[in-house]
Amino acid sequence: MNYNQITMVQRYQIEALIKEGLSKSCIAKNLGVHRSTIYREINRNSIDGYYKAEYAQIQTRLRYQRKAKNLKITKRHKKYILKHLKQGSDLSKYLRHKNRKYKSRKGIYEYRGKIPRAKSIHLRDIVANSKERIGDFEADTIIGKDHKQAIVTLVDRHSKFTLMQMVNSKEAFEVSRAMLQLLKPLQAIVKTITSDNGKEFAYFQEIERKLQCQFYFAEPYKSWQRGLNEHTNGLIREYIPKKTKFIYVSNKQITEIQEKLNHRPRKVLGYKTPYEVFFGKIAEWIDDSKNYYQNEIVALDC
Repeated sequence: MNYNQITMVQRYQIEALIKEGLSKSCIAKNLGVHRSTIYREINRNSIDGYYKAEYAQIQTRLRYQRKAKNLKITKRHKKYILKHLKQGSDLSKYLRHKNRKYKSRKGIYEYRGKIPRAKSIHLRDIVANSKERIGDFEADTIIGKDHKQAIVTLVDRHSKFTLMQMVNSKEAFEVSRAMLQLLKPLQAIVKTITSDNGKEFAYFQEIERKLQCQFYFAEPYKSWQRGLNEHTNGLIREYIPKKTKFIYVSNKQITEIQEKLNHRPRKVLGYKTPYEVFFGKIAEWIDDSKNYYQNEIVALDC
């Protein structure tokens, strides 16, 4: 038999078969892998003698990150690269931002005009600013080559949970429709949306009305006010580099990228995934709502 890496689906199968009381050899036969693979998987990824698929996946990812740590570019490597850049070397391609310099746009005149009745980010409530709850989203668009087609991105500020959808153009109608399609199933928990001042968000009042939420706008040329969304777009660009023609990017690829981002353990989340944190909070919210209504019913009976 081949010694293959255990997948997430197989880890769920292992957890279920252990609960059924099967031996490690029997589990190996059920999964069609060598028994030493199952012995190693259970021994390495069990916590206090208890095996759980989600924890096993996270521990495997953390081991991989530690193993690959020495392969990452550190400050020492960057200094080496910058030193050789002066000598005409092409090592800058190994830097994440390719050594591009930040261009300040302070003082540049805004030719596109302002969005009427747009609410400033400074009016956003304190709870949304603190990132303590789910339902506060940052919105943006990623533009394809020649400004044809775009990807609408929405990121929850608390959990980093990401939603993506391709649109045929950057027109406000297309963008607002995509945002409503993405957020309508989550309407009960959507509280605020914050975007830049792009005219593609000009229909923000329609979004507010249909989702019963508040829409805010960051100050022009202050991308750090929406830093999470900017960072997330950078992660997406690792899969879809700049100058890519979106006509060659399928909806299936967009979904796959979204899944990869949402199931990637994050250090800022205690190595939980955005998916785990987001839907974990929704589960808590549902439980709290049930308890609230049960208490109300009891009070009425009294």
